Amino acid sequence: MQLLYKFSYGYVKTLNNAAKLLGAAKLLSAAKLLGAAKLLESIASCIRCSRITSVNDLNQFVFQFTAVFFTN
Repeated sequence: MQLLYKFSYGYVKTLNNAAKLLGAAKLLSAAKLLGAAKLLESIASCIRCSRITSVNDLNQFVFQFTAVFFTN
């Protein structure tokens, strides 16, 4: 879980910067990158506060996040 936390936290900044650099012509790609960044940021936050402590917790969280993300 600690490795996943470090991985998630490190990529949030990278994905946010990449999305900003894409420009208006790549708005859909930017939205996908920002969605991925938001997911990773949420995972890192949940690991930090111990809401995610196992792979099963992680799978459930990702399932719920993507369901909400794609219905909005």
